[in-house]
Order: sequence, then C-alpha cells, then structure tokens
Amino acid sequence: MGFQRKYLLKYLSILSYVLKVCFNKSNSIIVLKNVLHDLKVRIIFGSETPYKCLPDNILEKLLTKSYDSKTILKHSLQIHKCLFVSQDTLTKLKLNNMQWILVNVITTNASSRNIPMLYYNRIIVLNSFKESECLLTSSNLFNLCNYSYSCKVLMLRIIKPVMDYEPKMSQKALICLMKPLVFNEATQVLLDKVLYSYFSLQKFVSVGDVLPIELNKCSPEAQYLLKPMNNSVLYIKIIELEGKNNKLSVYNCKSHFYISSLHTKLNEDKSFISTYLPMEKVYGINNLKNLNINNYNDYILNTIPDGMNNEGKLLVSWIKPFIRQKNFDFSLLKPVFLVYGINGCGKELLIKSVSRYLGLRYIPQCCYDWPTNNISQFKKKIEYFFDNLIKMTPCLLHLENIEALCLSSSNDSEQELLDIFMSQIYIKTFKPIIIIASTNSKEEISPIFLRIFLQCQKIGDLNKINREQLFKWILKRDSIILDSTMIKKIIDHTSSFHYINYMTLLLLSAKHHMSTNNKKSTSIILDESDIMTSIEKINKMFTKSIGAPTIQTVKWDDVGGLINVKEEIMSALKPSKRNMRRSGILLYGPPGTGKTLLAKAVATEYKYNFLSIKGPELLNMYIGQSEANVREVFNKARTAAPCILFFDELDSLAPKRGQNGDSGGVGDRVVSQLLTEMDGMTSGNQQIFVLGATNRLDLIDSALLRPGRLDKSVYVSGCNDTESKLHVLKALTKKFHLYSNVNLGHLIDNLPEQVTGAELYGMCHNAWLNCARRVIQQRNKQINDNQCVADENLMVTEDDFMKALNESFPQN
Repeated sequence: MGFQRKYLLKYLSILSYVLKVCFNKSNSIIVLKNVLHDLKVRIIFGSETPYKCLPDNILEKLLTKSYDSKTILKHSLQIHKCLFVSQDTLTKLKLNNMQWILVNVITTNASSRNIPMLYYNRIIVLNSFKESECLLTSSNLFNLCNYSYSCKVLMLRIIKPVMDYEPKMSQKALICLMKPLVFNEATQVLLDKVLYSYFSLQKFVSVGDVLPIELNKCSPEAQYLLKPMNNSVLYIKIIELEGKNNKLSVYNCKSHFYISSLHTKLNEDKSFISTYLPMEKVYGINNLKNLNINNYNDYILNTIPDGMNNEGKLLVSWIKPFIRQKNFDFSLLKPVFLVYGINGCGKELLIKSVSRYLGLRYIPQCCYDWPTNNISQFKKKIEYFFDNLIKMTPCLLHLENIEALCLSSSNDSEQELLDIFMSQIYIKTFKPIIIIASTNSKEEISPIFLRIFLQCQKIGDLNKINREQLFKWILKRDSIILDSTMIKKIIDHTSSFHYINYMTLLLLSAKHHMSTNNKKSTSIILDESDIMTSIEKINKMFTKSIGAPTIQTVKWDDVGGLINVKEEIMSALKPSKRNMRRSGILLYGPPGTGKTLLAKAVATEYKYNFLSIKGPELLNMYIGQSEANVREVFNKARTAAPCILFFDELDSLAPKRGQNGDSGGVGDRVVSQLLTEMDGMTSGNQQIFVLGATNRLDLIDSALLRPGRLDKSVYVSGCNDTESKLHVLKALTKKFHLYSNVNLGHLIDNLPEQVTGAELYGMCHNAWLNCARRVIQQRNKQINDNQCVADENLMVTEDDFMKALNESFPQN
C-alpha cells in the first residue's frame, strides 16, 4: 500500500465511508475490522531490524561514553527503554536521534491472531558504532515479548508513530517488589530506601514492565543486609499507573508514563511478584575501565561457565519443557532433579547460572536447617517454607545437602520424612517450582529418596580442554591477565582441579605476590613464582585433607645408583607422541634395595601427590569391607590426581587366586576388586601412576602383571659393582662433613661383594653416631680440663667409617 504515514488517518476515514456505501452496516464493520487487524498485526509500515542483547553495565558504559551526563539527564535516557543503533541504521530507518518510536517483536509464533503489543522506546545513536544490529538490554526484550518465553524472538519491528510523542508524568504508581524469602520490618525499610533512590531520577515505564535495580548503585549496603538475596539485582514490576496520556487509538499500545519519587505517589503492592525474569544468557564483567564501542565483545561473559557447558545445557534441556508449558498441572509431574559431585566442583555456580540463563528466581535452602530428628518440627518448618515459596513461583529451588534428609536412624522415620517432603513438593501450583537438589555423593542418599528425582547429573572431573576453558572464564570474569604460556603450564600442573581450586589458587597467588613485593596497588600482576608456590600449597593442603601421608623431599640425587631403574620409571611417566604411557610398574627385589625410596623420589620430582598403601592394612575382618577399602583408596587417588599410588608389600594384598585357605574367599575378592579398579584408571582423564613393590614376585597373581595394569616389572638389585656402591655412598654422605683423610674408594674395597642400599645407610648412620660419641667424649674431657673450645661441625673421619663397617658387616 503506497500511502504515506501522514495520510493514514485520512485513508482510514475514506475507507470507512466507501465500505458504508458499498456494503451494509454489518458487512462493512467486518471488512473494516479485518483491514484494521491486518494493519495492526502485520504493521506494514514498520521496518524489521536484527537485534542483539547486551548486559546492562556494558550498555550503560557505552551510553556514557557517547553522551555526557547533562544530555543523559535532560532526555532521561535509561538503557531499559532505549534501542541503540548506528548512524547508518538510523539513516536507513529515516528516523532522528533520540526520537520516540514504537517497537514490537517478530516471533516464531507467526500464525497467532493476537494483536501484537507496541511499546515506546527511544532510538539512540552510539558514536563510532558500525554494526547493523540494534542493541538493547535483556530486560527491554523481555518486556517487549510481553513477559512470555513461549516463542523465540526473530527480529524487532520498529515503527515511526504518525504523531510526535512526549510522555507525561504519572500522578500515582503501584509497584510490586521481588521480596526476599525472609521478610521483616528492617527489610521493608531497606527496600523503601532502594526504591526512593532508584526513582529519584524520573524513569519511563509502562504497565507490566519488569525492571532490574542494581543494589550496588542505589544502596550498596542492601546487598549484604537483604538476606538471603544471593543476588546484586532487585526486580520490580509496575502494576498500575494513573495519569493523562495521549494514547493513539490506531495502535495497540500500552500506556507509558514517567514516574519519579518527587512527583509521583509510589505505592507498594504487598503481594509477591509471580513472573519470569529476563533471561541473562550473557553478562558483563565488573572491570570496564578500557571498554569502548570496538571491543565491547571482549567484556561479555557466558552466564553458564565455559568448561561446564555440557552439564549446563543438559540441565537447561531438562527444565525448559516445564517453563514453556501453558495451563499445565504441575501437581501431576514435578520437575525434581539431582546434581552431585565432590565438594567444590561448582554445583552451586552451575545451578545459579542455569537459573539466570532461564530467567528463574534462584532460592537456595540448606537441608541441614530442617531438623530431621523431630518429625513434628520438621513438618512445621517445611510447611512454612513451602507456603512462602508458592508465592514466589516461578522459581528455581536449590536444596543444598539433600543427604541431610536421609540421616534417620530407621527406615520408618525415613519414609515418614519422605512422605512429608513429597506432600509439599506436589502441592498444585499454576507456575512451576523447579527443584534441583545437590549433594557431594550419590551414595549418601538412600534409595527411598532417589526415587523422587526425574534425572540425576554428575559433575565429574574436568578434562584438560574443559579445565582450560573454565580457568580462562574465571580469569576473564575477575579481570586477571595471564599469558597463554603461563595458562598452559597451570593447566598441566592442575589436572585434578575444579572451580573452587582455581579460585583458591588465584587468591593464594595474590596474597603471595603482595607479601613478597610489599607494594600497595589496586592492580596485581601475577608471575610464575606466585602461581607455582600456590599450586604446591593447595596440593599439600589437599594431601593432608584426604589423609595421605606426608613424605620427605627425595630428589634423584638422593637415590644412589639404580640408573637403569630411574630411566625406566622416567620413560614410563613421560607420554609418547601418541599420548601413550604405562599405567604402572612393579618393582621387585630383595629388601633394602631402595624400592620405597624410588617411589618417593618419583612423587617429588614430578610434583605428584603420593599415596602409600601397605598391603595388609586394607584387609578387614568384615565381609565386603576389604573390597570397600580398595575402592576408597582408588577414589582418593582419582581425587588427588596427578597421583603416585604406591602399594608396598603387594604380595600380601594380591596373592595368586585359588590358593588361599580363607573360608570366605576374601583374598580372591580383593584381587578381583584391585584388577577392576586398575582397569578403570586407563580411561578418561585419570593421571594416576601405580607403583608396586614386593620381595616375592612369584606370589603375585599373574593377572595383575598384564599390560594395562602393572605392565612392566623392574628388578631392583643391590650394589654389585664399585660404581654403584660409590654412587650410593656419595648420595648418603653428601650432607656429612667428611674429614680430609676419608677415602670412599678405600671403604668400598672393604665392603662385601653384594650389599644393599639399606645396609649402606645403616653403616653411614653408625659412622655419624661414632663421630658424635667421639666429639662428646672430647668435649667432656675439655670441660673437665677447663679447655672447652666451640666446634659446631662434626667431622666424620675414616676411623669412624671403619668402625661402623666392622659393626655392620662383622664377617669382614
């Protein structure tokens, strides 16, 4: 239709006259309604424009960089009622900068006969902006969609009004707040203060708008005092507006007004907000110091953390069918899910991110706050909690530590707790309550409670790619700059780290940097020493927390001789070009040859955690407990990866099957469990190296020695030649103060032909003791003769060694 906008009203009046002449009254009304319907639905005089949602803080920063504060105040520019475009787009649309326009959305639900609602927005030009998309906030898009997620928005439709528009001031406004779960008079005072501060400058709103209020700006102390808010944003909804408005009947448009705490009477609706919230698929980082129109994408972060996308998308796919249903009876099927993983793996971060991504209010609740030892108190508390929760639908309820509901002493009481809990979650609601329970271990939940969950999701160990993505996500969120080489090195040394470990790493690194440099600065540049020192601290804390033994620092230089054995172990730990490496090595040989010392040296040199297991300590008299002990050991090793798992006296733990005389077959079951656990280590992202040590290779079950388990057996012999004996003696005496007459070669000539490292250690130990006794006797004699001379060093002489040699090897 080739009419101009300024002739739209004249065209409609002429059309109405023609229809009355050509048709009777009833038919003309029908035709006219269809024509008007087509005009309103299709809005043929509008322009379709692509869009992009940006975080609020980024758009606000871009606005302040393009316009000064005086211009922003003069025109009452607010990001939630503005569309930001380039100058080329504005020219193409034939509009003026800061002009009031009408906007609606084009959705996938194109067959709907509902007349689309139009909303007034200002169109703003951003300086140096070149993109064709129209920028807006997620809250603005949410309001344009009429608070519905039943369809996907494809494009924005921008319409130039037939008449100039200037909004009026509303005399009275009714507002509803998203109140916290715990609400009292002190909370009301804080909320009033937040509202007064937010509306101190006039805001342009319409009925039904859902608007976010940043507590940091309006009342910084409110985000700490309004508990449990768990969010720095407070949402409000405009319920009713009163005032004179120049609304055009041509458009299906809501009434829009300015409201201000100085000119508008603000009334608060005491009811709770029962609406979805704007979906935040991305958000902006806090540090926007160097942001500009050309690099704003570098400051945008995905709401669901990188590295945990698979788990996040799976949770989103579970929840979406429940939040997109209309007129669904949620008492028939409740969305109850379980997320489990070790402590610190990021369960809370993931669930909270999913709630922001889907536009659901996040409400956490720790199950330990509900007393399960008293059924009547538990019933009252949970009924009171869910009575308040129903008012806040739709929402996402995060039940932390769900295992607290499974601590009853009897099955009857546990079933009673479950019945009370089920009676509350199956209360009929018109909007969904998404329930996600979390726990550290799925085994801690009884089978009775596991039946209520529709789906269960485990947050397991992260592979190298996911760890790198998560670590970069954390660095970007916290505005920490590290070069790619340093990031790669950190990822290589943190194979078992999760979200909380990386957060602790950055915190300890910052503390170490400040303590060593003694400089007061707001910006900190972390170096390699800060990072590596913090990694060692975290590994030590973790080793202590899982009960792993603290081993002494043993270097390769401390292990004398055994050159071939060292090379074999190093080649096994170093992956090949095709990422192939051995899963384990068995060290066998006579006692005292240095098998345990080698294992400690490997753990020290490669900075691995070290778990030392004596074979007999895993055996237990109770049925099934020995196998459980084996499983627990390997679970600790997986948690502590990269880890050296050292089995000493392996022949007592894994003897040949079928030859034991125990009536219950405990030994055979332990061997089978050990084989099963070792097979599971070669899959996935496990960095666990198994070292076994034994004096009797012939007693070990042959299945343990096949490739993929302990696939290499290395014989650790004693010292047979002069060179190996000399290496061991140098390693043992490197911390001694030797007298000038000490000749290690002469000592070697007096040693037996076959000697072990333990025997040489005992000889050197006795030599030092002989030196200490000799010095003490000399000191006592000098004290008696009043001729005491201070001498801090104990000089071990050759006579001390020869005396110790005769004591250790009396046959010589």
